[in-house]
Amino acid sequence: MASTVFLGFILLSLWLAIRAGKGRGSQSVHDFFVASRQFGAWLVFFLAAGEIYSIGTMVGFPGGIYAKGPTYGVWFLGYILLAYPIGYFVGPKIWEAGKRHNAITLPDLFKGHFGSRALELIVAVTALIFLLPWGQLQFTGLVAALKGFDWVRRETVRR
Repeated sequence: MASTVFLGFILLSLWLAIRAGKGRGSQSVHDFFVASRQFGAWLVFFLAAGEIYSIGTMVGFPGGIYAKGPTYGVWFLGYILLAYPIGYFVGPKIWEAGKRHNAITLPDLFKGHFGSRALELIVAVTALIFLLPWGQLQFTGLVAALKGFDWVRRETVRR
């Protein structure tokens, strides 16, 4: 029953999206990925803060420490305490450079600024490699949280 409702919701959403897209003319990839660059710096700052501090802070960090011990959180603390404040000052400069070079992703920005396809590929691969620990941290936390739910269910059944 739940899968039927979910499938119905997905089909309805797709139908509404297709229907809303008709008559608008052609849209570019910039409309989707960077909202046609119509967001201001303050809105982007708060969206980035919400993204960074949401799932990682609530599930990844505590769950990772619970499952693997306190040393597991060193990477996360370094990321949150060092990278985001640095990004607060560097981010607007990256935003302006992205607008100047019409870039969507960080590798696009490096290709536009330096004119090097090899550097674009190096930045893309490096970004993927550095995102792997973040994803691992979130999955570890999610597994620890779900195991906690299983413990609660077993305790309820015993009573």
